[in-house]
Amino acid sequence: MSIKKTTSDENVVDKFKGLKRIVLKVTGESLSGVGGKGLDQTHMENLARKIINAAKIGLQVAVVVGGGNILRGANLSGSKLVRTFAAHQMGMIATTINGLALSEVLNALGQPANVVSAFNVGHFVDAYKVGTAREYLDAGKIVILAGGTGSPYVTTDTCAAIRAAELGADAILKATKVDGVYTADPKKNPDAKRIDVISYDEYINSRLGVIDLTAARICQESNIPIVIFDFNDLDHLSRIFDGEIPSSIIGDC
Repeated sequence: MSIKKTTSDENVVDKFKGLKRIVLKVTGESLSGVGGKGLDQTHMENLARKIINAAKIGLQVAVVVGGGNILRGANLSGSKLVRTFAAHQMGMIATTINGLALSEVLNALGQPANVVSAFNVGHFVDAYKVGTAREYLDAGKIVILAGGTGSPYVTTDTCAAIRAAELGADAILKATKVDGVYTADPKKNPDAKRIDVISYDEYINSRLGVIDLTAARICQESNIPIVIFDFNDLDHLSRIFDGEIPSSIIGDC
């Protein structure tokens, strides 16, 4: 499969031919609804079915889900009562709760899924090991990468980039509230223009903010392209790859 973007840079487009393994990054709000808190069963099932549809087009899918629907560590880190590293640790625990919830729904819908955590969560979540995660993916299971990197001060975007490099993913797909990278915030600036393809250096230097800059640098070093698209289009990935649905590619030729 390939992404037919409006660009003269055929080398960028060629990177998407024969995609096999992806890391999908979604927000915690995808399990609660935008602005929601906790876990909503309707939204949980909606996300699970979208992921299953991605697997049905032949992709091996590893998922990094945020924890903002439960607790956003950054929001507590400025508190005088909670130390910054502890706030981030709580945020990592929130991603594990979300991972367990998503795994339960996927398995209930008939799609085998396993949660692996970057830190020890007792006997009910496997520890993240590169070899084990690869085996699960090769066996057709969805792998949910919980606990971030296991260290504070690191975003889930950066976790997705590191895991993509470790697992040999062909691309990172980040499902967001907008349908790509824009020259400015399209919700604040009606004149903002969507960028079909942007190089890593251009993205990093312009600080456009759709994905963490550290994550972008890791992807650049590992030559892993990033696709930014609207979460609502997650169940139409094949159409995104064919250029029928708006999205943006961050990557070099």
